[in-house]
Amino acid sequence: RDTQPAQWMRQRNEFVLAKFSVPLDFDDAWNVPFCFALNSVLTRHRRQDRKQGKYSEIKNAIQDFEITVDDDGGDEEDDKDDIKTVKGAFSLGRANLKVRKAGWLYLHADVLRKIVQFVRDLFAHAEVQQCRKVVLVGGFANSKYLTSRLLREFPQKTFLTPKQPHLAVVRGALFWICQRRKMKKTRARLSYGLAIDRKFRPDIDPPLRRRPDSDIVENAFNVLVHRNEEYGEGYKQTFEYWIPAGADQLELFLYASQEQYPQFVFVENSDEEKKDVFDTLETKEGHRCWPVKQYVIPIENVKNEKRAFKLHLEYKQNGINLSYIDPDTKVEKKVQINTTNTH
Repeated sequence: RDTQPAQWMRQRNEFVLAKFSVPLDFDDAWNVPFCFALNSVLTRHRRQDRKQGKYSEIKNAIQDFEITVDDDGGDEEDDKDDIKTVKGAFSLGRANLKVRKAGWLYLHADVLRKIVQFVRDLFAHAEVQQCRKVVLVGGFANSKYLTSRLLREFPQKTFLTPKQPHLAVVRGALFWICQRRKMKKTRARLSYGLAIDRKFRPDIDPPLRRRPDSDIVENAFNVLVHRNEEYGEGYKQTFEYWIPAGADQLELFLYASQEQYPQFVFVENSDEEKKDVFDTLETKEGHRCWPVKQYVIPIENVKNEKRAFKLHLEYKQNGINLSYIDPDTKVEKKVQINTTNTH
């Protein structure tokens, strides 16, 4: 690898091609051809074997290499009865490496385990739980072992493989680049909104949401973007709020929700024993509503009367951008938001 990197890459490609094309069932071995440089080295050692014994040492080391393998190619943790330790899965030929089925199962085990876990986590996500068809792309999608393992792990799913899966990723990226400008509208993946206090609405608000001795509802979800609604790329809107009289700072609590029309940013928990008690708990990981950003805006010029506060929204395919007009300087400032955490 260090002295002849080009030959090393060629040998690596030979191995990858063999790995992608190996069938599920074969009688003897599915071989990996040696590249010119490696074959030359082994041939030289084979000729000098009577004097130095180097070739026999290499051959015996490969032949005696011991592996632990699952007979049916499954997960070792789930199918412990099928696990066995074997030798002879690899052997040295005159111009190739002979790899038997046990050897290919061993070589595939780690990557298949990671792929299966990734797909399992993907299907656990609420947005793709009902998905029934999956398209496999990338070079490894050619592997019959991959398709067989996925079908066994997810029998209710259909896995499709294009004729040239290694090109599908590149073509998809090119299509996305070419079509991006033509995509005038996309549907919002989540609802985004601010936690606000507003007037109590008897037609939609539970009575216990009302603050005692007032007509105010706390922690209402003031929606900026509705999930599943269509928005144009770069769509902008201005929202106007009020800064309370005498306030020396303004707190913005931005939330994301999987609900299309969320009402509140906190989980509602009714105490069955005490019907007059209504608890509100902060959302936690795994709930359908969670905090995205908490932002505090200091106010130096405190006013004795309430005044308007403007918040600007810009919609993007990968989330939203927010900015506001500073109450003191009247200068527009951006709020840094990370919308990649979707729980």
